[in-house]
Amino acid sequence: MAVQSRALPISGRLGRLGNHRQLLLNIAVVALCSVGVKIAGMLRDVVLASEFGTSDAADAFIAAWAIPQFLAIIVGNAFAGVIIPLQAEAHGQGGERHSRRFLSEMLLISIAGLIVVTLAMIPLRDTFLPLVTSNFGPAKLGQTRELWMIMLPAIFLFAMSTIWSAMLNTGDRFGLAAMSPVLVPVATIGALWIYPQGGITSPTVGFVLGSFAQVVFLVIGLHRHQLDIVPSWHGGLLETRMALRQFVPYLANGIVFGGVGVVDQAMAATLGQGSLAILSYGNKLVLPVLAIGSAALATVVYPRFSRLVADREWVRLHQQVKGYLAMVLLATIPVTILIIALSTVIVRVLFEHGEFNPSDTRDVAELQMIFALMIPAYTLSQLLSRVLNAMRATRYLLIGSIVIFTFNIVADYLFKEWFGITGIAMATVGNYTLALVFNFYLFRRLMTARLSAATGSR
Repeated sequence: MAVQSRALPISGRLGRLGNHRQLLLNIAVVALCSVGVKIAGMLRDVVLASEFGTSDAADAFIAAWAIPQFLAIIVGNAFAGVIIPLQAEAHGQGGERHSRRFLSEMLLISIAGLIVVTLAMIPLRDTFLPLVTSNFGPAKLGQTRELWMIMLPAIFLFAMSTIWSAMLNTGDRFGLAAMSPVLVPVATIGALWIYPQGGITSPTVGFVLGSFAQVVFLVIGLHRHQLDIVPSWHGGLLETRMALRQFVPYLANGIVFGGVGVVDQAMAATLGQGSLAILSYGNKLVLPVLAIGSAALATVVYPRFSRLVADREWVRLHQQVKGYLAMVLLATIPVTILIIALSTVIVRVLFEHGEFNPSDTRDVAELQMIFALMIPAYTLSQLLSRVLNAMRATRYLLIGSIVIFTFNIVADYLFKEWFGITGIAMATVGNYTLALVFNFYLFRRLMTARLSAATGSR
């Protein structure tokens, strides 16, 4: 018996070590896939910068996708966000069959909702476009309106890719979901090369075709791994009703916090020709770094956090979160310093070709240095938000997002008046710093309550 009692803890430690190795392997897979996707995206941006620079066509392309992208992200993430933790709970309560029934109901609701949202954007074009085209002339505005209509199907396709990816992630199939976005920039570049005389319309059509190819790729991947779910209704399961109740605050949180980028673009559009493109290019390197780091970590740990919350394993959750936070700091601070030190060289090498001139390089490099400062805060904040979502603290997150959104509007307006386009970048760094402070405070408060309750019950 003594030998058995000692062997069990050793076995448990070995099991946990194996789990951590698998977790690190999954993070590495997602990170490597994300690197490939971001390299493809960077090549697309280099091609577009060389072809269109900071011209009216570049501004029109960015402005036309700003609102549709915002809607696709918040709706897709809202569905994915409520699906993952409740799928873990459904599986724990009723097994694999019950879990699949829940996913089939959520898929049916998601498809219907996204069709409605996409079709609604046709008559609402002239309502939303002025938000990001306030300083556009008639010709530039007309081109933006045309590109808007071409891009609308990508709302449905982009959001569905997010939902399919979430379903793959619940089955620990992270690689397929992480590599699928590479089809979008590849198709965008391909369309421009195949039909260059189409101008900015060619990459726009390619973007939509690439989004469609991504959806097809994910559906095939789900089928091959026997994770395919047929949309169907099973009378409204308890988990489905819970998901719909959580969807509204989750969506509202996404609208408020996701609106930060839209506000930034709207403010940049008031600063004159090229400002919107400069703001976008200033983020072209920082956003891939954020996606590779925070997305890789958050994508893999979110299902794990959801399972720990479903099993009420608060001590393990607390310990793992602390370890991940330390790991994020060690990884992001050197990257931030490196980007700031090499910002001008990076922009010159990547973008200073064709219509992109040395003056554009100077402006974009300055913004890139400022945006780099948000890498640690953004990554830490995203990790904590996944924990809080798994703990179903969406209402608290909504309060924080409203505060941050208000700060963003005020800071964007004041800083752009004082510092121009660089002021918008400074406000963005402030947004994510404020988000980190709020998320960390909320996590500590909720975790302390859960740990105290667990200790009291024991």
